[in-house]
Amino acid sequence: MAARPRRFQFQALGLAHKLPLVSAAAAGMLCFLPDLAALPLPQRGVPPWSQLEPMIAEADFIALGKVEETRYLAPLGHRISVRLEEVLWPPLHNPNPKRWRPVHYLTDSKKVVLPGDRELLFLAKPAKDGLHHQLLHKVGARDLHQEPKVAWLRQVLKHRQAPKDRQARLFVAFYGRSLWAEAVWTRNQALAEIERLRRQRGPELHTLLAISDLQKALKLYPDGPMHLRLQAILDWRQKPLPKPDRPPPKPEDGS
Repeated sequence: MAARPRRFQFQALGLAHKLPLVSAAAAGMLCFLPDLAALPLPQRGVPPWSQLEPMIAEADFIALGKVEETRYLAPLGHRISVRLEEVLWPPLHNPNPKRWRPVHYLTDSKKVVLPGDRELLFLAKPAKDGLHHQLLHKVGARDLHQEPKVAWLRQVLKHRQAPKDRQARLFVAFYGRSLWAEAVWTRNQALAEIERLRRQRGPELHTLLAISDLQKALKLYPDGPMHLRLQAILDWRQKPLPKPDRPPPKPEDGS
């Protein structure tokens, strides 16, 4: 039987599924990807600007595709064949979907996957001598928020490739604008990221977060839990941060 999926949420990104095993045939697709070792890695110990960073770093590639076929393989579950339409990560030098072979992965037989479904897939290379790639995470066709989740991921990947000295401004500005976006899921995700950054990178967030974005978002929520959370961030942003305590002076030699 296919292993039980590990659920992940973009805070609520509801990126469903960690499953074992996508196809040896799909290994042919990997030859069109750049050398992953050449891509910059996040600095260890520093909280990332996006909480999607662990998911992105874990995947060998992230792609959008349409399901072509589902086939039951006892006792493993269903084998899902997907025709990839776009690789979102890593960036390809000469993307040509017509050259890519279908990707296959295994899923629990209880999961509903139908031909024609559009899926966002986070994939890893197959295990040694394996016939499938590993499906780390996915956003399936029955996810009601698939469209805003894909749009969110695109922006995260875009800002992630920016020079390090620009990433802070780009991410914080993106989260600020997203607080008053049309999609409710996007607003919730943006607020979750801002609340996380307040805890993990407070001084930087305090400097960069636009008060006007918080005020616009509050107009959408005149009361209720979202109003309280937004108001708490606005109150924090409008007050100067307390100065850090100075370390005690070092004693002079011989004292």
